[in-house]
Amino acid sequence: MVYATGADTYFGKTAELVQGATTVSHFQRAVLNIGNYLIILAAVLVALIVGVAIYRGDPILSTLQFALVLTVAAIPVAMPTVLSVTMAVGARLLAQKKAIVTRLVAIEELAGVDILCADKTGTLTQNKLTLGDPFSVTHAPAEQVILAAALASRSDNNDTIDLAVLGGLKNDTALKDYSVGHFQPFDPVRKRTEAAVTSPGGQAFKVTKGAPQVILALSANAAQVKTAVDKAVDDFAARGFRSLGVAMAKETAHGSFLVCCLCSIRRGTTPRRPLRPRKKWA
Repeated sequence: MVYATGADTYFGKTAELVQGATTVSHFQRAVLNIGNYLIILAAVLVALIVGVAIYRGDPILSTLQFALVLTVAAIPVAMPTVLSVTMAVGARLLAQKKAIVTRLVAIEELAGVDILCADKTGTLTQNKLTLGDPFSVTHAPAEQVILAAALASRSDNNDTIDLAVLGGLKNDTALKDYSVGHFQPFDPVRKRTEAAVTSPGGQAFKVTKGAPQVILALSANAAQVKTAVDKAVDDFAARGFRSLGVAMAKETAHGSFLVCCLCSIRRGTTPRRPLRPRKKWA
């Protein structure tokens, strides 16, 4: 049942908030400060000229004409245009080096950066997830762990995590003998997927995968495995991997989930050239 589309959906509202967020850059603040300084200086000079003219008895009309010329000359009308053209030239040079400039003011901001800290998104990596070695609290074989996670995944959803899990299967035909009756896709509230599966022997069971803390809260053996799970999550995080919890229930109706493993999700990094030292300008 479709109840919302476009901007009315959960992700649509999030995208609107991101697009509506505006901040004043360092370049814009600097231009405004220069303009305010020149305007204040012009106002002080005009007041001084008018005061001296009145003291000397000069013609008021000539004094006002001179003050008007000084005011017009002091206001930097063409400065924003000149600076915009200069940054446009810089954006063109960056485009030749395969850099996309979405905001001209970002050029000045990036030029003043000494240390750049970035998270591991597709900007610095291949934007491709791969499945690492699983960790099992029940000492289950790695193939069984990956199979349980793959049963709670769907390739037609085109989800990056699902595709990474399915890509970890050594045998592409391992899922053909299993029948999935009901599949609950991932959503930001539940933070997990769930599938009701029937094995080749006719046994019905449930599998789920998602955020480790969510899977742990659903599990009947959470008290026994919480310490081991937390340690495994910390170990994965120390190596830069994301953790994916996987659990299984032997019955589809009232069976309780039992945590069986954690899968590590990692990103394929691209080779990066070493940073060159910045040039110092006098």
